[in-house]
Amino acid sequence: MFRKVLTGHLFVLGLAILLSSVLLSVMLENLLIKQKAREMREWAQPLAKQLKQEKQIPLAFLRRLEPLLERSRVDLLVFDKEGKPLYPSGSTVAKPLRLPSAMQARVAGGGRLEGTGKWGGKQVTWALVPIGGKQREGWVFLYSPVEGLRKVMAHVRVSLMVAGSLALVASFAVSIGMTRHLVRRLQGLQEGTKRIQAGEYSFRLSVAKVDDEIDALAVDFNEMAMRLEQTQQELRLHEERRQQFLFDLSHELRTPLTSLRGWLEALGQGWVENAQLPSTYARMEKETKRLIRLIHELMDIEKIQAGKVELVKERADLTELIDLVVEQLMPLADAKGLTLQAECAGAIPIYADLDRILQVLLNLTKNAIQFTDRGEVVVRAYATSSETVIQVADTGIGMTEEESRRIWDRFFKADPARMKQESETGLGLAIVKQLVEAHEGDIQVESQPGKGTCFTLSLPLPSFGQKDV
Repeated sequence: MFRKVLTGHLFVLGLAILLSSVLLSVMLENLLIKQKAREMREWAQPLAKQLKQEKQIPLAFLRRLEPLLERSRVDLLVFDKEGKPLYPSGSTVAKPLRLPSAMQARVAGGGRLEGTGKWGGKQVTWALVPIGGKQREGWVFLYSPVEGLRKVMAHVRVSLMVAGSLALVASFAVSIGMTRHLVRRLQGLQEGTKRIQAGEYSFRLSVAKVDDEIDALAVDFNEMAMRLEQTQQELRLHEERRQQFLFDLSHELRTPLTSLRGWLEALGQGWVENAQLPSTYARMEKETKRLIRLIHELMDIEKIQAGKVELVKERADLTELIDLVVEQLMPLADAKGLTLQAECAGAIPIYADLDRILQVLLNLTKNAIQFTDRGEVVVRAYATSSETVIQVADTGIGMTEEESRRIWDRFFKADPARMKQESETGLGLAIVKQLVEAHEGDIQVESQPGKGTCFTLSLPLPSFGQKDV
C-alpha cells in the first residue's frame, strides 16, 4: 500500500508540474512575443507620423535612430505605397525585400498589423503601420528576430525544470512522510482488528482528537471494541449465573425429593407407625407443594424474561389494591404480633396489570412480615404527575449492603435458615424485579442490619388524573 500510494502521489505531482511548466512556458512565450510586437507598433506609429510630415526620407534622423533599434534588436524598413523598400536598415536582411501584397491587403483602409512570421528566411515578430493613414503613402515596418526571445525562453524553461525538479523532490519527501503516517495509522487499525479477533476486547486505539475519516474510523473501532467487551462480560456473567442457577436448582430440587424418597421408603418398609402416618403425609404434601411452587415460579421467571407474559394494563385506584393486600396478610401479621397498616391519602391512580402488581405487593409484604419479629410493616403509596410510588417498609432484621445487592438473584436467601423454615424458594424477589421491569418501572431497596428494610417501587403514570380513576 505504501508503494501504491507513494507512486500515485508522485505521478499526480509530476504530471501537474510538467503540465504547469509547459503551459507556463507557452503562455510566457506568447506574452513576450505579443509584448514585443506591441512595443514595435508603439514605436512605428510616431515614426510613420514623422515620415508623413517629411517631403523625403529623413536619412539623418533614421541613422540616429538605428543605435536605439539595434540595442532592442529591432530592424526598420520603410516601403512606398507600392510596397517597394525605400529604406532598409540593419544586417538581418541580406537584400531589400518587397512588402507582400497579402500583408498590404490586411492593412487596407489604414489599419495596423502586428504578429509573427517568416521574414528574410527567419522567424520574426513584426509591426506594420501605414504612412498617411487611409491615403497609404507608404508603410513603416519594424521587425525583430524571435531567436533572442527563444533564448530567454530556453533559460526560463531550464529554470522551470529546475524549480519543478526541486518541487518534485520536496513533494517526494512530503509524500513519503504523509504516506508513512497514513500507512502507520491503517496498520494500527489492522493490528487492533487482529487483537480483537484474538479475543483482546480491552484493546483501544489512541485517538487524541478527530481530524479526519481515519480518526473517525478509530473512534468507531473503539466503540465496537467497547461493546464487544461489554458483550463478552455479559456472556461470561450470564454463563456464571447459568451455572449457579443449575447448581441452585439441583440443590433446591434435591432437598424435597430426598425427603419424599425417604418417607416413601419408610412407608414401603413399614417403618412408620400408624400414629405417625397423618404427620408423614402432611410433610410429604408440604414438600410436594414446595416442588410445584418452585416449578411454577421458575416457569414464571422464564416467561417474563422471554417476553411471553402479556400484561393487561388498566387504570385503577391503588388504594383498593393495598387494602386487599393488608386484608389477606393481616392474619399472618397478627400471628407474629406485628402491626400491619396502609398509609394512603385518598385515591391513588395506577396504570398496570393489577393481578401482577397484586402478586408483587403480596410478595414484598409477606417478606417484610417474615423477616420482622417485632414492630410494624407499613405499605404506603402516593402519586406524582409522572409516576406512582409504592413503599413497603418494616422494622425487621434488615440486610447488609452485600445482601441488598444480591437479593434479586435467583435462589438467593438473605437468611437461609429462616427461609428453609418457611419453605421459601428464593425466587420471589427475582420475580418481583422482572415484573416491575416488564411494567417499565423501577424498584430499589434500602436496608440496615437490625433497623429494617424499605422497598420503593415506581411505575410510570400516563397523563390522567384521579378523576379518571
